[in-house]
Amino acid sequence: VVWVARATALGCMLISNGLMMTMFTRAMHLSSSLAATVSTTSCNFTFTALLSLLLFGEALPPLWWAGYSCIILGLGLLANGQQTPREKTE
Repeated sequence: VVWVARATALGCMLISNGLMMTMFTRAMHLSSSLAATVSTTSCNFTFTALLSLLLFGEALPPLWWAGYSCIILGLGLLANGQQTPREKTE
């Protein structure tokens, strides 16, 4: 029974890492490397927080939320700064 759980966890890890690398590579082709890296990092923090809350009932400290807010704010600024002048006027 233990080896089945370990094999399942290993399979889930390999699939999730493969999907992450595929999506990251696609994002690198569609946008700048900075935007892709920040987006991937913020998604990683988001899903880690949600899964830790749902699976383990872990409460995150206010300092974590402050850091997460800074990352999301930076992502918004980065996305807004990448618009061309024509896109900003429309």
